Amino acid sequence: MLSNGFNNLYVFGDSLSDCCVGGSTTGNPAGLIWTDILASSANIGHDRNTQNFAVGGAQSGTNNIVGNAPGGPLSGVTSQVNNFLATSPTINANDLVAIWIGTNDVTASAVVDGGGFINQPIGFTVPQGIAPVVNDVIANITANISALQSAGLQNFLLLSLYDMSDFDSALFGGLDQTYLGDASLGIRDALLTLSIAGANIHVLDVATLVANVQANAVALGFTSGTTGFEPWRRLLFPPTPPFDGAGDLATFVFSDEIHLSERVHEIIGNAAADLVTDASAPVNVPTLNIAALFLLALMLGIVYVLSRQFKLAI
Repeated sequence: MLSNGFNNLYVFGDSLSDCCVGGSTTGNPAGLIWTDILASSANIGHDRNTQNFAVGGAQSGTNNIVGNAPGGPLSGVTSQVNNFLATSPTINANDLVAIWIGTNDVTASAVVDGGGFINQPIGFTVPQGIAPVVNDVIANITANISALQSAGLQNFLLLSLYDMSDFDSALFGGLDQTYLGDASLGIRDALLTLSIAGANIHVLDVATLVANVQANAVALGFTSGTTGFEPWRRLLFPPTPPFDGAGDLATFVFSDEIHLSERVHEIIGNAAADLVTDASAPVNVPTLNIAALFLLALMLGIVYVLSRQFKLAI
């Protein structure tokens, strides 16, 4: 066991965590992503080539948002988890699982007509509000955690989505930005209260983290991306794309119309490390309700009375 109490880090997710299938989307394909920073800062064993299963375009269920994704059409987080478990991995109860997923679910649910190119597991749901996509993502995350628990894993780090309301409105022929924002934050709120029996769940509020980065961009040394993605092509890219090196990467919040820059990945990785190694940080664990506590107390009282009667009878 390493000094922080965690042995290995396993990662499941989409392009925000993809290091080695589709490649990093930070603007620096050869650079580190947040999972590398987390493992290094928190002193957790992690081989990005064998323990990071994230695939760009992944949704929370079995599918990828597009059929021609580098990892194939069936490369969603559920598929990633199933493939991992199919290898009968050697699991330690002190291993840590990180899951960052949901962006492609929200995006797909906001597309009016995917035209057969976009996978829409719950269809176009903007008219129904955010509940369908929030419930679907949380159900899939819960099912995946339960599957991983069956293999002996019990420590989980979940990252929330950041506010998607600033995504480029022209994406996929036009998206409802209010819906994107509400749905992404709705998933964040649901994660913050998620509890599963037997699971130690840490949740990193990336929405608040990125908003704080933007609000303090100048002090942090960022010069672009301080007001979101609109209009992202002018705001985020240097005058002549692509990036010309570390100077650009160090001053941009976003690397494109969706993804975060390498420097923001560093901030997220360090925040995640602080969260999972802070003994005082809240952990989402199931709690007994009042009725259950009353029943427990009643049962203990009965046992006590019976034990007293047995002693007196002797």
